[in-house]
Amino acid sequence: MRKKIHILLLFISGLVLGQETDITLPESYGNEVKFSNDFITPLFNVYITKNGKVRFENIDLSIEQLGDSIHKYANEIDPTLRISLITQIYAHKKTQYRNVEKVKSQMSKALALRAMYRTGIFEDINSGIFVRLNKTSLDSDFKLLKSIKETNQKMGIGQDSIFEMIDCLYELKFKKAKTIMKSYKYKKMKIYNNKKLLINGKEYKLSDMQKIFKELSNIDFIITYLNPKMSYDIYLKNYALLKNVFKKNNKFLPAIEISSDLEKIMKKRKQEI
Repeated sequence: MRKKIHILLLFISGLVLGQETDITLPESYGNEVKFSNDFITPLFNVYITKNGKVRFENIDLSIEQLGDSIHKYANEIDPTLRISLITQIYAHKKTQYRNVEKVKSQMSKALALRAMYRTGIFEDINSGIFVRLNKTSLDSDFKLLKSIKETNQKMGIGQDSIFEMIDCLYELKFKKAKTIMKSYKYKKMKIYNNKKLLINGKEYKLSDMQKIFKELSNIDFIITYLNPKMSYDIYLKNYALLKNVFKKNNKFLPAIEISSDLEKIMKKRKQEI
């Protein structure tokens, strides 16, 4: 089995090295990922250049084509392996975060929710930050999601109310989302540069992560708003440092991202959460 894993990683490295000429990855800020030696993890690769062009594996395509392409190729994977599929995002550190956000929205559409932000150098397979995406985005096939939900209900599989709240937000069912949110403690966080962030309107320096952790540690989740025009490396620095301080304190980072498109809709409809 270990030989199979090594062969898989060598094959992936060969593909990746051919893509790296126009992409400089952001720093890892001490984060790394580990792959198990006990089983094979299928990996897809999405590349985002500085000017926002997207490639899926070796294919140049429009952002609107990405979700369907990932879905198509994922269905060709053995079902026993598909559940462990990880889509790796190789994004240029100076691309606008908006470009990464669009890719993540398409990945949610394809239900490719296990993702990894690749960092450092291309050859280092362990340099990256794992993230689980929202199941629902504004690009989602809502009929498909409804069908999956109904099937799960018939099987007696319920849904955590926080995930239901996220679904409601992206389905624009704001009244229902707000009703669910009343049962939880949460704070709103705004990420917009590499020096500081805002929590419920108050500024906090990134150099004082313990103070930030103290402010966020006793709540159920964080509603995160992002500046879509900021560069990807600024976003990743904020996310990585937050994840690190929560990990050091043996806690999970319960962040829920509000996409810039959803934020625009909420502002237009005068919806506050």
